[in-house]
Amino acid sequence: MIKNNFPFIFKLESVSYLSNRNEILKDITLQVDPNEKWFILGNNGSGKSTLLDVLLGNLKASGNIQRNLSNKDKIGLMLDGYPFSNILRVKEIIKLYRLLYSISEEKDRSIYEILELDGIKDKQIGKLSTGEKKRVGLFTALFHFPELIILDEPMSGIDPNSQFKIHKLIFDLPRTVLIASHDWEAAKKFADKIFFIYRGKQLFSNGISVETLLSDQYIPFKEKLVIQEGEIEDLSVVYSKVELYLKYDQQIMLFGFNEDLISWLNENDIVFTRTQKSLNDVYYYLIKNES
Repeated sequence: MIKNNFPFIFKLESVSYLSNRNEILKDITLQVDPNEKWFILGNNGSGKSTLLDVLLGNLKASGNIQRNLSNKDKIGLMLDGYPFSNILRVKEIIKLYRLLYSISEEKDRSIYEILELDGIKDKQIGKLSTGEKKRVGLFTALFHFPELIILDEPMSGIDPNSQFKIHKLIFDLPRTVLIASHDWEAAKKFADKIFFIYRGKQLFSNGISVETLLSDQYIPFKEKLVIQEGEIEDLSVVYSKVELYLKYDQQIMLFGFNEDLISWLNENDIVFTRTQKSLNDVYYYLIKNES
């Protein structure tokens, strides 16, 4: 799959994409190398799905784009939409894909079972839940053991117990993986590289390892206190007792606190949680510094 003179899968330099004169992606630069596991993380509307479409050539963007996709039979895709007719049954889609790739039922049986497709094989696509549609999409992306996997929000609607098994399917084999996701915990566990995107702009050059993001390079504190917005009427009192605060998801993250603040919160019956710094924190810290 990888040509000797191109030791990368994708390489983008100063890539932008406009839709109806709106700049959806702005000056994106990245390089995905063979066997790297990438998570593209960002809030809703940040441009994650658009970036996947640009990488695949589904959308025409400006800038320098290089792709090394010589064997397209070795690519597994599950994008935001489902390329299936609503009247087709799950077993018909599975049969069609097996015929297209000349894959026997015996070869992909373990994937079929892990995705628990036997219980929905007779259902029409239009009658499936979101999670069931995701399972079918994941089967078509994984059943032929691809060398490159590109997935858009693969775990939405799938129960946590099944997620563990599916993550093993995705990550246990040596291959290149790109996932656009809101799953920050999975990114922390499985990613070689994290790519943060916000309003179409990357928040740092190329991808960065989880270890670097969670080091002191960005937020120089390991722990935080978390309180709900609305718990404290005058937040200036709290802000004066910490070195850094972030607000997102209707919560306030307090960094650089001391035991005096904890005592003050307890004395005022303020409910709080003490926990570790997360990738979400670094994402919103970088956004705050951009403002």
